[in-house]
Amino acid sequence: MSERARAKPGTRVVATRYAQALFEVALHKKTDLDRIAKELEGFQSLLERESALAAALAAPTIPAVKRVAILEAVLASAKAAPEILNLLRLLARNERVALVPFVAESFRRLVLEHKQIQPGEVVSAHALSSDQKKRLAGQLGQALGKTMELSYRTDPEILGGVVVRAGNRVFDASVTTQLNRFKEKALSRL
Repeated sequence: MSERARAKPGTRVVATRYAQALFEVALHKKTDLDRIAKELEGFQSLLERESALAAALAAPTIPAVKRVAILEAVLASAKAAPEILNLLRLLARNERVALVPFVAESFRRLVLEHKQIQPGEVVSAHALSSDQKKRLAGQLGQALGKTMELSYRTDPEILGGVVVRAGNRVFDASVTTQLNRFKEKALSRL
């Protein structure tokens, strides 16, 4: 299902439009944005686990009314927000359930932007202490003017220091990069 969606040009653009519309409705109705994001991601997980359901909701051979009825039967016991139910009905009716992962991703990004939260990844040679993580998040947040939501992983190949990816920015203070710069500088003087 999602492989087919990935192959189509413009998939992310269309999904972003659905996510933007959902975001605007949720804001207007003052619905909890995190709840909407979690419910959307929960439905995405359901579709990943239940491939027969995903196929039925995306099947052009099944009439739109029937696809929506299947969706409503599945979600009858769930207490999903009305905004989610309306979005999923629309996607099922238009044979676009395959967009759910992309809509969820775009919606999450919109929520983070709205809350001024910048996700990022920190790579270090060794695990950082909680104090180091807190300090690093604080310094990055100050530099970017946002609250940081960082994930951490280790990579012994960087030897020391850290590499931070936040949005389209990369801050590389690794020992490996510094050694490479030193080597290039030394070679350029020869």
